[in-house]
Amino acid sequence: EIAKNAIISELEDIKNGKISDVELDAAKKSLINGYKQIEDNPYDLQSFFANRGFFGFSEDIEYAKRKVSEVTVDDISNIARAIVCDSVYFIEGSALFGEEESCDE
Repeated sequence: EIAKNAIISELEDIKNGKISDVELDAAKKSLINGYKQIEDNPYDLQSFFANRGFFGFSEDIEYAKRKVSEVTVDDISNIARAIVCDSVYFIEGSALFGEEESCDE
């Protein structure tokens, strides 16, 4: 219940545009860095273009980086307002002191 309330509260803050410049800048840098790393690995590069091509997108990595850099707090808030809580899941662990049970799932 505590985690659920914290997540809902955070989402409400985002819906209301309560995103600091530091948070937005850090998120953009992280995403752009992820795109840069794609260029370092031929498999990742092939996967990037194959996946985008599968969905009919032809834009390259530079385009993706540019679009990320253009995102504003208003953009994020507008999208967040469309999010509604649909389902709540409770995940319970069974490991003690960091020891994980063997599981095939």
